[in-house]
Amino acid sequence: MPGLAAYGASKAALARSSELIAVDIPETSARFTSVHPGVVKTAMAAKSGLGRVFPSTDLQLASEFIVWASSKEASFLAGRLLA
Repeated sequence: MPGLAAYGASKAALARSSELIAVDIPETSARFTSVHPGVVKTAMAAKSGLGRVFPSTDLQLASEFIVWASSKEASFLAGRLLA
């Protein structure tokens, strides 16, 4: 999407930083997982026009997935990007 290059680049940098930090910090201290929930129905998504170009994800579904991804059951996802 035009006008969102800086936003996308900052999100990619954050995901990569999390991967690198995860190598240095043992999982017994902290677990790092990056999540890309897709286009979530928010005011920012509406303003950017992303919802007109890409299918959107319900906020409730995205938030419940993130809660699950932080659970002990999902610990096998440590250090990964979930999209």
